[in-house]
Amino acid sequence: MRITIGNTACIISSFKLLIMLILNFIISDFPFKVNVKIDDKTGSNEQAEITLTTTHFNSISSWVDNGSTGGNWYDISLDTTKTWGSDNNSLFGSGDCCDPVAKESNGTLHLVWLNYSSIAYSKSNDFGNTFSTPKILSTGFLDHPWMAVKKDTIAVIFSAYSGSSSVIRVACSFDNGNNWTVVNIPNSSNGGVPIIATDGIRFWGFFWGDDPSDIGIWVSTSTDCSTWSNAQKVAVMNSVVAPNPYPQGIHADAYNGRVLNAYMHTQTGSRSDWRVYILRYNLLSWDTFMVAPNGNNSIYYMPVIKFDPYGNAHLFYFYKIANKKWALFHSYSSDFGNTWSAPIRVSDTTFQFVEENDCGSVDNVNYNCWPGHYFEAYTDSQNIYVAWADNRTGYFHVYSTYARLSDLTNFHAQKDKENNVKIKNGKLVYISDREKFVNFHIYSLDGRLIYKKEIKLKAGENEIYKVKGLVIVKVDNKIYKIGGF
Repeated sequence: MRITIGNTACIISSFKLLIMLILNFIISDFPFKVNVKIDDKTGSNEQAEITLTTTHFNSISSWVDNGSTGGNWYDISLDTTKTWGSDNNSLFGSGDCCDPVAKESNGTLHLVWLNYSSIAYSKSNDFGNTFSTPKILSTGFLDHPWMAVKKDTIAVIFSAYSGSSSVIRVACSFDNGNNWTVVNIPNSSNGGVPIIATDGIRFWGFFWGDDPSDIGIWVSTSTDCSTWSNAQKVAVMNSVVAPNPYPQGIHADAYNGRVLNAYMHTQTGSRSDWRVYILRYNLLSWDTFMVAPNGNNSIYYMPVIKFDPYGNAHLFYFYKIANKKWALFHSYSSDFGNTWSAPIRVSDTTFQFVEENDCGSVDNVNYNCWPGHYFEAYTDSQNIYVAWADNRTGYFHVYSTYARLSDLTNFHAQKDKENNVKIKNGKLVYISDREKFVNFHIYSLDGRLIYKKEIKLKAGENEIYKVKGLVIVKVDNKIYKIGGF
């Protein structure tokens, strides 16, 4: 429900912010901070295709405005995403849309984007105060650039079309963006929607490709960006991902010779049955498996995967909680995808989404319900940052938050028993040494107080409350983080 009388909306927003701040105060290691709106747009403008990178306490986010301006924008944060400056489009030309991608390497910010007839690149050595004159990397009917940086080598992957055919190409710079050459990926005919990742040793290029009945996920690798292996099909994604408004559907990252690609798939052939699957390369071979941190009973959408510097894989995804209620969630794996932590909510509110039947037909472009092709996350040695678009206000705007890596790993650590608290048969059980009265407060991970009661305990085990997923339990002045199913 949208309330627009007087300042009621502001009061509600302030109240929600106060609740999150109180929760962060009560539980000092509550991981993801209060969401911060990045863009300055108001009204019916719709922001999509979000990218983010950060270094030396500075951050940049770029996006495309599908509203009145129809162009690319960026914004700079001087305090690592806590606050953001004013929207800026001075770097982009009047026809430049869409697909901005920002990456950082050794203090240099790299930015690449599309303007339909060409792909442009610029860099900044003072983190966004000034940018180099844009360079045109390639011209023609092009689409969906993505970028990875390995030391001084920059690789920009994109699809190039000629009539009804296409090929995947990579623009390579070996001198930190000063000069460029373009090569084709072998065996990439009819490829599209590419993405690229690096583990610092080699580049991994993924793209949508041919399959007899669905969409193949194809991969090619290179150690130097100049020479690429013959692309091969390694997984299949259901073809219902393709109709407009379509998501990117695949997102990859690599660490120490290993690769994870998170992609959207449905085994039933229905857009109301999306799940997140993982395509994994474990040094010798590829395998695929479904990941469902929230349970295998609702829709997952548009996954993003990111390794931190310590080899932990962080998975972000939109998830349908209930009718007309979606949220952004996080889960992580410390064993290269073998196990995943219980989910934690990243967005501090819910919103409608593209797959809602009354939020625009999924086969028609209804931008009021579409978060764009992709969003992005970034990690440094201390934090993980994420920027995305959602329509909590009725229209899609850009938001960001961050969490300390140490807080996340501690917070996500799911245990059957912690001191006097354990999970038994799906219920929170408190073990008391004697009869006594104890105050219990139970919080969901999105900050809601879901249970509050003073209970007279008996000596031994006491069933308190049925829980699902990770919850925060405050017993008098002690705080526990514990998971249930």
